[in-house]
Amino acid sequence: MRDYLLAEHRELWEWFASIEGKSDYAEAVELHLLKTTYRLEREAHEDLYQAADEVCLTLGLEIPVTLYQAQGSDGNSAALYDTPGHGHVVFIGGLIELLDLPEKRAVLGHELAHFKLWREDSGRHLIADQVLTAMVNEPRADETHFQSARLHRLYTEIYADQGALLVTDEKTTICALLKVHTGMKTVDPESYLKQAEELFSKEKLSTEGLSHPELFIRVRAIQKISTGENQAEIEEEINRLIEGEMKLDEMDFLSQQSLEGHTKAFLQEHLKAEWLQTDAILAHAGLFFHDFRESLKSPGTFDFDLGGGDEKIRDYFCYLLVDFAVADRELDENGIAASFVTAESFGIADALEPLLRKELKLLKKDVMRIRKNAAEIVSKAIREHEQGGGHAA
Repeated sequence: MRDYLLAEHRELWEWFASIEGKSDYAEAVELHLLKTTYRLEREAHEDLYQAADEVCLTLGLEIPVTLYQAQGSDGNSAALYDTPGHGHVVFIGGLIELLDLPEKRAVLGHELAHFKLWREDSGRHLIADQVLTAMVNEPRADETHFQSARLHRLYTEIYADQGALLVTDEKTTICALLKVHTGMKTVDPESYLKQAEELFSKEKLSTEGLSHPELFIRVRAIQKISTGENQAEIEEEINRLIEGEMKLDEMDFLSQQSLEGHTKAFLQEHLKAEWLQTDAILAHAGLFFHDFRESLKSPGTFDFDLGGGDEKIRDYFCYLLVDFAVADRELDENGIAASFVTAESFGIADALEPLLRKELKLLKKDVMRIRKNAAEIVSKAIREHEQGGGHAA
């Protein structure tokens, strides 16, 4: 996401990069904390500050940390306020009394991991967060902006949970999360792990959270990370937990980019036969991708599973086939047959058939006849093309 924003929204990116670290921002944060919190002094809370120092050492952070208790707050949580070179951790509600010292260390590890992330790669992750926040606050923001910011927040929380794991262990991290979410002073992490396992055994779950993944999602991710299995497998599982299957109505910038790549590979697969590469069809493909003619020389591989998942995405690819079935009217039934052959190969012919009838105003019997004889019709078109000299546009 950082790379995408830097490349595609350069002007907005550079504006936030130019204001990052300005002293008036730091002063505003510190003034806000003075007004809304009770500052915990090191002398009175030596154990808590020692834990913060140890967390910073483990995370490789050479920064001063100031701790606070929020005033008049409900619920139990913690928050990080970031100023250049200084971490401010605010405990909210009765969290300090609720947690034992190792669990407080886990919370500090989580919060200060945010600081670590925001300072990595010359602060670009923080700038990405600021750019996405600015986007969703715009009146013109659409679902893509909201989903991009949402997924960025969710992945950031999973990253921060790894900070807790680094400074404590799996059991302590889960205990801290359970106490924060339930408000209970005594919890059993093993019992909740069994509960989460039972939940995942009943259905394929992914988060519906807006800013934080649900507790069972976070615990599942922590458990997966703690196993120390293959990194690629861990990332794949976390991706599934956070994003789930691709949905046409809930796409972020990156899934849009991914679908664009799948679309190009799909059209390359459909139009790989020379007899289909007419001027009219390639001109139509050029409306999707300006370099489509050239890309046919080194086509990609279409590896998107159309057999399950979001029906709207499946229908999207079906509509592409409807579109190209009539992009060159001179092909007549041959274009429709070619679309059926491609649809059969990807298991979506049953979905394509009613769309062809609806959109092209064709009789059911005619569409069924073309579908039944599609392979034969295409074979005949190939033979005629070869006999005619094999010229492609």
